[in-house]
Amino acid sequence: MQIITVEDKEFDALLEAFKQGKFIGKYWKKGCVQVVCATRQFMLVASDTNPHKIAIKPARNISEAENLALQLLAREEERGNQVQRD
Repeated sequence: MQIITVEDKEFDALLEAFKQGKFIGKYWKKGCVQVVCATRQFMLVASDTNPHKIAIKPARNISEAENLALQLLAREEERGNQVQRD
């Protein structure tokens, strides 16, 4: 996954994609809630409060992005983190 921060020129467009993306689920890691979304091009992960960075993973289509998101949530659950799926 690639991390995009507020300093990156793509950040605003990706933040908008994150906000409009399909909610797949969320997980709690080190006391912070991480929201997982999918779009036609990416799986995106960001903090639920005030994202200053967004993790992205490219996908060929929405179905692949959803599958990547579900795999991420399953891995976080295996690590013992609390997970909520949509």
